[in-house]
Amino acid sequence: TPTSLSTSEILIVINSNLTNHSQLLNVTRYGYSNVNIISQSYTWSLSENFLKPRVFKLIS
Repeated sequence: TPTSLSTSEILIVINSNLTNHSQLLNVTRYGYSNVNIISQSYTWSLSENFLKPRVFKLIS
């Protein structure tokens, strides 16, 4: 069961490439939010709150 429910959804669109080491992929920045990041190179989605540890998954 989740410890906290997500109360916000964040979509970040970047008009450049994003590397695996970008600070935007630091999961601690987003708290309990659902996050999707779209860049010219890839699309990333943050795993749900009930999955520990939370990680960004590469979508494409």
